[in-house]
Amino acid sequence: MFRLDAESVAIVHKLSARFAIEASVRDRERHLPIVELDEFADEDQKRYDFGKALQGYCFGKFFPESKSENARAFETRIRFYHDSGLSGA
Repeated sequence: MFRLDAESVAIVHKLSARFAIEASVRDRERHLPIVELDEFADEDQKRYDFGKALQGYCFGKFFPESKSENARAFETRIRFYHDSGLSGA
């Protein structure tokens, strides 16, 4: 985790400028931002977040299932094509 708000803001500005360079290509070709996500999160944060996810915590307020009976009824599947393309179904 970042120690100071100013440090966090500086890191986010630096990363967002770098991520923007290939963003349109990544979006157009539907590549997952794996490298970008790895750069954004440090190991302590990943361990914390993954630990919470494994305990069943839900992150965020919105879920991908608009027609489900409840927020935990996930029906969307991600199919991988080639090495990095994907398609939601």
